[in-house]
Amino acid sequence: MIFDFVNGGDLFFHIDRKGNLSEKEARYYGAQILLGLEYLHARNILYRDLKPENILLDKNGNIKLADFGICKILEDGGVTESLTGTVQYLAPEVFFSKKGYCLMVDVWSLGCCLYEMVSGHPPYMGACCADDMLKLIAHSDIVMKDYFSKTFVSLLEGLLEKNIAKRLTLAKAK
Repeated sequence: MIFDFVNGGDLFFHIDRKGNLSEKEARYYGAQILLGLEYLHARNILYRDLKPENILLDKNGNIKLADFGICKILEDGGVTESLTGTVQYLAPEVFFSKKGYCLMVDVWSLGCCLYEMVSGHPPYMGACCADDMLKLIAHSDIVMKDYFSKTFVSLLEGLLEKNIAKRLTLAKAK
């Protein structure tokens, strides 16, 4: 597979270097990520590995999603059950749903990425191992930072809603 030369580094590098991004920067990158996910979801492609390390920036500061190694094509309205992805960005239904999960897990991961952009770390931190991280994701509320705007908190609460029926949706992710 040939990929365009993307010389701006990954988003994780930029967050790590600056400590965190502004909400304005997160809105800019988030909108581009949203367009990428909408494109994939319109083709029934579940990305499953959205994280700052897989979000590359070109020389103009535009993003490109990378690492499609664990993507899965779902039948229209379909689900999958395989446990794959990066723990800090996994939606609760990936590891707790007995019915499998759908495109909505990418919506959760978008919320995790936006949270990390502005705070400097994923929403669930402090766990010493993967099992503890899964318990936090499943049973703990996300601590919103005091410096998050009300609008940003509202967006995060919609994207990081544990109840899939109440979670914000992308056009195709329902």
